[in-house]
Amino acid sequence: LSVAPPPERGWAGARPATAENYCFVPPNSVPNEPGLRDHLLRMRELRPGLQLHTDDARDQRDLTAQTEITAGLRIVLLLEGAVDVSYGSRRVALSGTTGDATALMVSVAERDQFTRHVRKGGYARRVNLGLGWDWLSQAAGGDGAVSSAALNDFKHQHLAMQAWKVSQRTMVIAEQIVRPPLFEPLLQNLYE
Repeated sequence: LSVAPPPERGWAGARPATAENYCFVPPNSVPNEPGLRDHLLRMRELRPGLQLHTDDARDQRDLTAQTEITAGLRIVLLLEGAVDVSYGSRRVALSGTTGDATALMVSVAERDQFTRHVRKGGYARRVNLGLGWDWLSQAAGGDGAVSSAALNDFKHQHLAMQAWKVSQRTMVIAEQIVRPPLFEPLLQNLYE
């Protein structure tokens, strides 16, 4: 895990964003750029305030994409590959190898910018969860607080980040989400 301001000449060899490789995506819109559109089509809202995004893809071109994100908790489980993103002014580079997943939790206490930096040929297999604060509160019993004092404190620290080592069980579940087993069509819809 690396959290630092980007160096002047780019991050991990990435080229600076130009008009040809930059895309701003307004919230709830579908971009024209094919790779980014395909990437966003793998995002699902499971319930209001609970989003799931999976990825198991190789990037087809250099691209910097930016959008606005709402307040909430963001969880990234990187199973393999690399991710280079920014939450507001905090740039994060994650990398993981098969069997050694990386996880990051980010508190977004207020609306902010989210930026994804990709390089042609880059690969990531991951599961991202977006949990709205209202959804978390409701899941915890609906009293306005989240389930633990520590998480409630974390909620109020804009762009606070916490990395952790992913358990073997969590990796197995995440792999099944990203690469679901083949079932009969009726059961297969549970994964899609």
